Amino acid sequence: MNKKSKIDQLIVEAHRQNDKKKLIKLYFEASKLFSKNKEISFFLTQAYVFSLDVGDDIESKKLFHMLKQH
Repeated sequence: MNKKSKIDQLIVEAHRQNDKKKLIKLYFEASKLFSKNKEISFFLTQAYVFSLDVGDDIESKKLFHMLKQH
C-alpha cells in the first residue's frame, strides 16, 4: 500500500472516530504528499478548518500562513 492510500485510510478512520485533532495532523501530512498547488491547498484547507473547529489558535495561524503561500 502506498503512502497516499495509507493516509486516506487513516483520514477515513479519524472521521469515523470524530477525532478532529488527529484530522488536523493527517490532513497536514497528506498535503506534503502532493506536488500540485490545488491538491496541497485542499488538504491544508481541511487541516485549517479542523484547527479552527477545535480552537487551536497556534495551529490555525500556522496553517493560514501556509495557505497564503499556495
